[in-house]
Amino acid sequence: MDLRRELSKEEILNFWKETKRKTNVYIHSAFCKEQCTYCTYKGTLFEKNAFKQYYSEYLPNQIKFYEDVLRSDIIYSYFFGGGTPSLMTSEMMVDIFKRIPNFKECRRKVMEFHLCDWNKEQLNVLKEYSFNTVIACVQTFDNDTLKKTQRRIPKTPEQIYEFIKHANSLGLHTMSDIIFFDTGDPNKDLNRLSTDMQKLADHDITEISIQTIFNELGKHDIPVSKAITDFLSKNPQYTVRGADHPLMRDGSTSKFANREGHKITKETKVYKVGVDWDEMFFQDKCIDGMFSRPHFFHTTDYNILGIGSYKNHKHTVSKIEDKLEYIEDGDNHTPRWILTYDKRNWSIKKMISGFYDKLEKMVGEPPDGINFLFSTRVMNYNEDTRDKEVRRELVITLSFQEHSITIDNYIEKLKKIGVIPEKVGYTRVAR
Repeated sequence: MDLRRELSKEEILNFWKETKRKTNVYIHSAFCKEQCTYCTYKGTLFEKNAFKQYYSEYLPNQIKFYEDVLRSDIIYSYFFGGGTPSLMTSEMMVDIFKRIPNFKECRRKVMEFHLCDWNKEQLNVLKEYSFNTVIACVQTFDNDTLKKTQRRIPKTPEQIYEFIKHANSLGLHTMSDIIFFDTGDPNKDLNRLSTDMQKLADHDITEISIQTIFNELGKHDIPVSKAITDFLSKNPQYTVRGADHPLMRDGSTSKFANREGHKITKETKVYKVGVDWDEMFFQDKCIDGMFSRPHFFHTTDYNILGIGSYKNHKHTVSKIEDKLEYIEDGDNHTPRWILTYDKRNWSIKKMISGFYDKLEKMVGEPPDGINFLFSTRVMNYNEDTRDKEVRRELVITLSFQEHSITIDNYIEKLKKIGVIPEKVGYTRVAR
C-alpha cells in the first residue's frame, strides 16, 4: 500500500462510516490580507475572485460531500480557523452555517477573528447560531512588534476592547492568544508580555493563551512561566487548571519547559475563575489536536475532520482515531485527499521481526535473563510543511531479573548501535 497515495471519494466516506468516536470539525478559511512572518499556518493572500469562489462553490461543495458525516451523532465541536475567518461577511457566514446539518444544535463552536476585520453583525450571527467561543487574535498590543512581523494593526486598542465587550455581552466566551516575541531584549519582551496579559484581563477576557514563539527551543520558557505566575498573583480572578498546578505553587517551575529548560509545550492557558474548566480544556484540546501534535495522536477518544484548503501553507488535516490521517489539498476547484498515515502500513509484527533481524545481524541473540517488551507510538515529522510525514515507531523496553556481566555487556552493545537509546529505562523483574 502506497503511503502517500491519493484517496478516492468513496474511500474517504467509507473510512468515516467505520468510526463511532466523537469528531471535531475544523473548517478552514484560506485567505489573509497579510502573511505574518511568525505564523506557520499562513493563508493565501486575498484575491477577490478566488475568495468569492472559495466561499460560494468550493467550501459549500466540501460541506455537501461530508453531509452524512456532519449529520451523524459523532460530531462534537466546530472550529473556524485559518487564515482569516473574519474576512467572511455576516451574510457569507449565514450561508455557510445554513449548509451544515444540525449546526445550531452543536453547542461547541469556535471562530477566530482578526481584530482588523470584524463588526457587531458578525458576532450577532454567531450568537444566533449558538457559538460558545470567539478568539480575539491579538498577539501583542505593541504596534512596533506587530509591524516587524508584517501583521495588520487595528486602528486603536479600543477596537479590540469593543470586540471583547460586545462578545461578552452576547454570552460568548472570549479567548485571546498572546505571543512572547523575542526581540533580543528579554526584560523589555517580558514587560511587554505582562502588559499584554493585564490589558486583556482588565477588559474581562475569558481565556488567555500564552505562547512562546515556535522556534525558540525553550530559550525563554522559564522566565515566561514566572511572568504568568506573577500575573496570576495579581489577578485572582484568573487561574490555570487548578490550585495544585505547578504555576500556582512555584514561580520557578515552568509550564513550558522541563527542569533542564528544554521545551515541552508551546503554550499555557489561563482561565477566568468560575468558567467550566473541564469543558473548556477539552474544547482546547480538540483545537490543538488539529495540529496533529504527536501526543495528541495518542488521544484516540476523538477524531478531527478538516474541511477546506486552497494552496496555502497549511494543509487541512483529518484524523480518524489512531488508524488514519489524510490531508486535503484543494485548488479552489477540485479537492484532493492525500493519505499521510495508515496504521495498516505499520504492522507491529513486522516491526518486531525487523528489530530481531537487526539484532541477529549486528549483536547476536540476547542472553538468557533479558527480555524485550514492545509498544508503539505515532510520530509526526515536518508537520508544518508540505512534506508532512507521519510514522509509527517501535518503543522498546528491556526487562531482566538481575544484573550480570553478560547482560550489562549486551546492553552496552545495543546502545552503541543505536538499537536502544543511551538513557533507556530498565524494568527489573522480581523472581
